[in-house]
Amino acid sequence: MPATYSRRFSLTPRDVEMLQSITVARYITAEALEWLHFPSWRDRWQAAKAAGKPEAYRPAPHLYRRLNHLLDYGLMYRLRRPVERSLETFGREPDLYLISEQGADLVAVHGTLDPEEIVVTRKRTRSYHNIGHAAMIGQVYAAIRGRVMLRKDSLELHGWQGDHLTRRSYDKVYARVYEKGAKYTRYEHLGVQPDATFEFRQGEKRWRVFVEVDQGTRAVLTWKTKMGVYASYRKTAEYELRYGDVPWVLFVVTTTPTQRTKLMRATADIWGYNVPEQALYFAESWAAHPEEIGKNWHKIETVSPGKGSGDPVITTKQANFF
Repeated sequence: MPATYSRRFSLTPRDVEMLQSITVARYITAEALEWLHFPSWRDRWQAAKAAGKPEAYRPAPHLYRRLNHLLDYGLMYRLRRPVERSLETFGREPDLYLISEQGADLVAVHGTLDPEEIVVTRKRTRSYHNIGHAAMIGQVYAAIRGRVMLRKDSLELHGWQGDHLTRRSYDKVYARVYEKGAKYTRYEHLGVQPDATFEFRQGEKRWRVFVEVDQGTRAVLTWKTKMGVYASYRKTAEYELRYGDVPWVLFVVTTTPTQRTKLMRATADIWGYNVPEQALYFAESWAAHPEEIGKNWHKIETVSPGKGSGDPVITTKQANFF
């Protein structure tokens, strides 16, 4: 390296690192790539925030020039997302970048990923919701990894796997299925399929982290089923065989404070009064940013009975994790 494609464009080690980040994230924005590979982003972002206009921050033109070169040489794809409409704003969602077959081949040769972790997402029509969900998983990956990089200490992120990898191989546990109007309680063997998982390492310490991304459309009953799966899984032999004897953490990223509170109450209904002792962290999607994600988690602080058969009443507190 670098490998020369023409007199005007030479592939650099940073280009290869960006292609590898795209491979890991699966769907990623230019802004997220800048967090990971262009350290100067932080000065510009902080200047925009100090001026009271954080929305004025934009990735540097140099980044787009590199991305356009990688696109021209077929090493990745660009996905233009539909126009977003609301009562207050009008504009397109940021473009997403995906690895191509040629780019995946290059990452396999010059990158550090296990070949089994290199997956090419085919270009085809997909639903807006599915793309948005996949894009947020990629954003959370970049935010967490970017936050780790900003710390400049011994904390490390290892082995990120998005849902395109976790769905290939997963364990099953016997857990309750929560259903509206059900006349009896039903249990099934259900898959443990997080939206993403990875391991935090710091010295001799290890944490297995599971990530769930909610687009604001998750029904409470299906969320309770998923929380029941996690509650059953964490103490099984299957968990220890797959991940080792390490403590587990759950990160949940959702859309709004209202939706976050709804999911937290449903979680408390499953875990019971000892839920404050569990490593369950919730945040809104705006916090999926390297400068925000470490300090804007929320934990359940207290749990008390709700009215009738409703979900319990909870209090929450803001919490740091990393």
